[in-house]
Amino acid sequence: MQSKQKFILSCLLFILFGIIITQLYYLHGVGWDFTAHFLSSKAMISKNFTTFLTNIISHNQTSIKFGILESKTLYFEIYRAPLSIILFSIIDLISTNYAIIIYLIFMVILLFISIFYISKSMKIEFILIASLLILPYLFSFPFFTNSEEILSLVFMLFALGLQIKGKWYSGIFLGFAGLSKYTALIFLPMLLFQTNKKRILYSYLGFGLVTLPWLLFNYVFFGNFLYSYLSSIAVSLESSPLSTPSIISLLFILVNFIPGAIILAITKRKELLKYNVKNKLKLPIQSIKHFYFSNRSYFIIIIFSLLSLLLFIILGLHESIFDQARYAYFLYTSIALLIAINITTLKTKKKTSKNYKFSVYVLYLFSLICMLSTIVLISTNIPNAIGLSNSSFFNMFHQNQNILQTYNLQNCSVISNDWVFLRYYNISAFSPYGYIKNSSKYPKLIFNSFGTSPTAISTNTDNIIFKNQNFTLFVNKNYSYC
Repeated sequence: MQSKQKFILSCLLFILFGIIITQLYYLHGVGWDFTAHFLSSKAMISKNFTTFLTNIISHNQTSIKFGILESKTLYFEIYRAPLSIILFSIIDLISTNYAIIIYLIFMVILLFISIFYISKSMKIEFILIASLLILPYLFSFPFFTNSEEILSLVFMLFALGLQIKGKWYSGIFLGFAGLSKYTALIFLPMLLFQTNKKRILYSYLGFGLVTLPWLLFNYVFFGNFLYSYLSSIAVSLESSPLSTPSIISLLFILVNFIPGAIILAITKRKELLKYNVKNKLKLPIQSIKHFYFSNRSYFIIIIFSLLSLLLFIILGLHESIFDQARYAYFLYTSIALLIAINITTLKTKKKTSKNYKFSVYVLYLFSLICMLSTIVLISTNIPNAIGLSNSSFFNMFHQNQNILQTYNLQNCSVISNDWVFLRYYNISAFSPYGYIKNSSKYPKLIFNSFGTSPTAISTNTDNIIFKNQNFTLFVNKNYSYC
């Protein structure tokens, strides 16, 4: 076991590097979905929020298909899970100017607390699990592309830890995970694996209690308890073409575990050599019995892994390669936990205890190197190259921000395929999927390399008044409406 001083130093290094990475990310501009959550939180704490919802609904300006609610001053996406929006709103009430910075720092700290808790529940060293989780994938996908994914992962780690301990309030934390990201609801069957029927019942009651306020919100304003859930499904199906699970997206995950896989192959080579077909046929039944009766931790993680794989396959039918990799963070987590369990078995034998210490050291060092490399890459503006940041958008548009004023459109709202970033920079913009009256008369600002597809906006009756390599400004002959 590590000394207390080494443990504290390791934790501080992890947290320090994590905070540096997230702050550099903020300085280079946060991503599209992250920005959408931030704008929705601004709407939620507005004094006019309920009036805003009531007016839009009374004018039939909502649709399950897209779930975007917008006015000239407020913007809210009902199809997104609410918890990160609510958390943003609370932080924004405390500190308007530093809400995003505080949110990111809070997420880093919360992530390490959840890793510490799952390590205690599984009786595995914190440094080992942290080293297997804190790798490039974690920051590149669930952390940077969306504010809700890392939050759902945090609550899922707590839920797993409680489930391993047989605590019924794992259902409460699974409820929070589901309110952070709707895809986490696939793990509801895990609650069936409590230690007795009474705890199973309490687990589902806890889940229902946490979820109920959001269901009531849906019913009060939209007349349907599941409105936001159905909207989320509709948006996903509409915005993503039919696809298949991608090996490339899976490689985005597996490449992070090359050091861990090599360590397992070397340290357990004798066991692998003894493994034969006869044992292979016996393994499923023997494993289930062994996991359930003698190693609850292993059993729960196996169930979690199978459900994570199922989720990856389901999402693979309707998501792009990038989004498949992005939404596979539960599968990524399950692989990390399985590797950690197997490496920990080295610790129990005298012959392999030295291998265990060496393995933890190597993986810890690899994780720190990865974090330092991430700091360097973000500093060189790499996120912009893969479209995760809005700083390129700002730099591009800022040089031409006076275009609207030049054509006397500074008081107009615009229709744009990059409406979220425009609103982030205080430009009144509506989505092409909105339901504002007379939207055909609004100017259209279409970007070539940002936002949704430019073809989402019809410009058949409009004239081009400005165009460069980045964007085009269209106006209808009756644009004086705005």
